Amino acid sequence: AVARRVADRAVIPIENSLGGSIHGNYDLLLRHSLHIIGEIRFAVSHCLLANNGVDLHDLKTVLSHPQALAQCEKSLTKLGLEGEAVANTAVAAKKVAAEKLRDTGALASSSAALLYGLNILASNVQDDSNNVTRFLLLAREPLTPATDTPFKSFQWSLETGRMERPLHIGNRGEDWEGKDQRSRRFTQKNAAKIKTMSSNYLDLIKR
Repeated sequence: AVARRVADRAVIPIENSLGGSIHGNYDLLLRHSLHIIGEIRFAVSHCLLANNGVDLHDLKTVLSHPQALAQCEKSLTKLGLEGEAVANTAVAAKKVAAEKLRDTGALASSSAALLYGLNILASNVQDDSNNVTRFLLLAREPLTPATDTPFKSFQWSLETGRMERPLHIGNRGEDWEGKDQRSRRFTQKNAAKIKTMSSNYLDLIKR
């Protein structure tokens, strides 16, 4: 939508602390010449949802997005439930409610439970309570911050002996290293765009 000028900005998930890299979105980054102008890290909590009158022992299958299933894999195994992938968590909740499924639940948010009239059988079913998804903010044009204002963004850089290293330019100074083939391809494709950071940017990192 951003590349077609239907929207000015896009926010896409790129990796999760449990499920790893979201490969389809790396492919989109490789396919479109958009600029990364920021990032958001969001704590994700999954709920196990089912129709009214359905208990945990009635369930055999759980519907959800592949990433949500990956983030709750151990928990689902302990409960003896099989995961089945659908387009997203909202679709999972909607399908369970619309088809009045009795042996199938959904991994989704508490908001989805309220929206589709489902019961929450279990909350926080992700395998780790520190379940965080990293989102990227994309735009057609790069965003250059004023040198006297702290700004959260990053650029991609290459270092000798390391395939990639996103440099976070802002008041946190954190590093993240992608480890899969898609992240390396993305970095290599965009290496020509990398510019030397000014001393002002370096000052921001140290704050």
